[in-house]
Amino acid sequence: MKNLTFYFLLSILGLTIVSCGNNSNEQQQVFGTITGSVTSPSGVPIGSALVTVKDALTPIETMTNGNGRFTLMAPIGDQVLEISTGNGDIFKSEVAVTIEAEVETAVEAIRLGQVGQLAFVPGDFDEIEAIIEDALGYEADQLNVTDLTTDGLYEYSGLFLNCGWESVTSEVSTSIGAYISNGGSVYASDFAVSYLIGNLTGGYTCPDSRDGAGFLPTEKLCTFKNGNAEFKPATIVDPNLATFVGMAELEVEYDLDAWEKIESFDSEYWTVEVVSTNDEPLMLKRTKPSAWPSETPFGNIFFTTFHNHPGEMAPDEIVKMLEYVILNL
Repeated sequence: MKNLTFYFLLSILGLTIVSCGNNSNEQQQVFGTITGSVTSPSGVPIGSALVTVKDALTPIETMTNGNGRFTLMAPIGDQVLEISTGNGDIFKSEVAVTIEAEVETAVEAIRLGQVGQLAFVPGDFDEIEAIIEDALGYEADQLNVTDLTTDGLYEYSGLFLNCGWESVTSEVSTSIGAYISNGGSVYASDFAVSYLIGNLTGGYTCPDSRDGAGFLPTEKLCTFKNGNAEFKPATIVDPNLATFVGMAELEVEYDLDAWEKIESFDSEYWTVEVVSTNDEPLMLKRTKPSAWPSETPFGNIFFTTFHNHPGEMAPDEIVKMLEYVILNL
């Protein structure tokens, strides 16, 4: 009799546990739909932005499409959406929403905020700041080359180096390398590759083509000023970049001769973002190793052989690619 009583109580306990578990699962399965769009302060739609339900029990996220729009299923109740590009250190916003069951909640256009400071060094043949400020509506401070060796550089999350005739010293390049090692991110266009790999010497093979002033050895990247003025057919390799631009096949305009053509690069250090139809890399991004420790800062690097124009905007396709670089630095 005691055994029967024991098993009877055990069976009731088991049913209670199963019942509680089922109720919990049912509650977790009540979802509603959120729709919305993400733009820059100037109203430019931002594609490939990450939209996340903050503090969700399990990860709930999606990416905006090429028009900056998104649709997301999330648990009912009060939620906070986090919107970001890149690693979220420079551009991020949060918006509170109340989600109801079986109802589509439309969120008004979300302006992606700037949470990190940006800086640029002016150049002779480029004007990336026009895209940052005029096209997208964000802010960036102008620095001189001498500012790049001061502690003030570390006030900025991102640094843009415009294409120009600037001769780079090892002190400046080493300082930029240290800035990247401490989590700062850098964009360099065309001639500004000298900030990374040093100045041209007149040699025609690596490493003799550079003077050794760069923090990056030429085994990582080697370029020569031997590009021709042309419209170069190309493919956008990065699917997120292609979504942002709205196309994967395009022509990249080079309006002047002697642009820095990539002759060789370390394929483990760099990821090719844009490539010509004859397999010439036109845009590179530093690859973040999969085993990179989460507590260690990672500084991004973008290098493009093309760039904006001074005094006027480059063709739309180039501007869109550079907007993506800015937002994902």
